[in-house]
Amino acid sequence: MSFIFDDYNYTEEPFQSSTHQQDIKLKLSKDELSFIKKVCRFLMVLGIIKNKTQFSEQFLGKSKDYMAMLETTGRIPSVNSLHHLIKALDDTNTLYIGKNHTIETNLSRLVTEGRDFITKRLLKFM
Repeated sequence: MSFIFDDYNYTEEPFQSSTHQQDIKLKLSKDELSFIKKVCRFLMVLGIIKNKTQFSEQFLGKSKDYMAMLETTGRIPSVNSLHHLIKALDDTNTLYIGKNHTIETNLSRLVTEGRDFITKRLLKFM
C-alpha cells in the first residue's frame, strides 16, 4: 500500500528484520560478484583481456585492484562499475555482430543479465 505525503512516497511494508535485509544484500552481492567473475572469465577466454587488472580498468572503469578488492572483501560492486561493464560489453558486442553468432549471442545475454542487476539495484530505492 502506497501513500504520498508532501511529495514523498511512503510505502507500508511488512516488518523485516535487519538480519533479513542483510541476507538479501549478501545474496545480491554474491550474485553480482559471480556475474562479474563470469564476464571476466569469458573475456579472458575470448582473448579480449589478459588479466583481472585489465578487466578492472577497461571493463569496470575502476582502479587496477578493484576486482581483487571485490573478491577479497565481498563488497557489493558499485552501480557505476556495473553500468560501465554493461556499456563496455555492449560496445564489444558490436564488434561481433554478423561475424560470430555464438559470441554475439553470449555477449548479448551477459548485457541483459547485467542490466537486470542494475534494474534490481535501482528498484530498491523507489
